[in-house]
Amino acid sequence: MNDGVPATMQRLGLVTVLDIGPFVAYCCAYSRWKTAEETLLRMANREGAANALLIRSAEGNPRINPVQRIASKAAEDMLRFSAEFGMTQRRAPH
Repeated sequence: MNDGVPATMQRLGLVTVLDIGPFVAYCCAYSRWKTAEETLLRMANREGAANALLIRSAEGNPRINPVQRIASKAAEDMLRFSAEFGMTQRRAPH
């Protein structure tokens, strides 16, 4: 993440010095998500998309690649933390 992002967010009033913990947690989740997605892309390029998303268990059964679970969990964490800083659009009432 660009070093200018925290300063810009502070200037916009989206983050204060009191938000440092949650903001660092967001940045860590972003880093995990980016790393996992890059890993999945490399696996897909090498082995095909289906083989990147699914792996075989020790018993030979297909199961979700743990890297995919890491990417999904990190994305969930990013969304949760981003809501704390007004980084997501609010859903319009129906």
